[in-house]
Amino acid sequence: MVITQSKKRFLDEIYLMKDSNLSPFVVKFNKTLKELSFYTKKSVRKLSDLKEYFYDENTVKKILEKGNDPEIYSFCDIERPKVVGELNLGWTQINPGLIGNEFYMTKGHFHGPNEAEIYFCQEGEGILILENQKTRIIHPMYITESSIAYISPGFGHRVVNVGKLPLIFIAIYLANSTHDYEKVKREGFGILVVRNQSSRIPYKIIPNPKRDKENLSQILPLKQ
Repeated sequence: MVITQSKKRFLDEIYLMKDSNLSPFVVKFNKTLKELSFYTKKSVRKLSDLKEYFYDENTVKKILEKGNDPEIYSFCDIERPKVVGELNLGWTQINPGLIGNEFYMTKGHFHGPNEAEIYFCQEGEGILILENQKTRIIHPMYITESSIAYISPGFGHRVVNVGKLPLIFIAIYLANSTHDYEKVKREGFGILVVRNQSSRIPYKIIPNPKRDKENLSQILPLKQ
């Protein structure tokens, strides 16, 4: 019996789903379906899910009141057992767009003090916001196709799409890592990435006006 490549992939995925420990695997990205060929979790984040994360609350309210709820980003993950030594693999696509003058972005989160992460940008261009949880120092980084970013332990992070096309990146992180979204919801990050209409560069980085004096951040120059 001849097993075609598509049949083989199907059988491999069935095998993976039956294996509670998730054996070694190879996975591909399907651009048409906007997902990995195999995953354990897939989610979509719309504006209503991020209404407390964007700075311009009035614009968010007006958009939602009109019955519009645009998709900001989507992601799917291959989750491994939550034990020391295991790694999760995640894929994220951030759509292009603006809410007021602020570019579409992920919610962003903080990990625990000993939890690092790696991002690999496949397509598009964006700003990776990194904020040291202790010092409040902001490390903005420009990422584009083939960029690989190492996110040190103790740094909160968010990705902003500043391009005209979808921004797609792969994340590799500890399977037993923690994700603190509430801290970001309460305080936000120390900077906003907004539209820049007076320059050939379509974006600019400004301090977050919502930060109180006790939580002001030092902003380092953008790393290319």
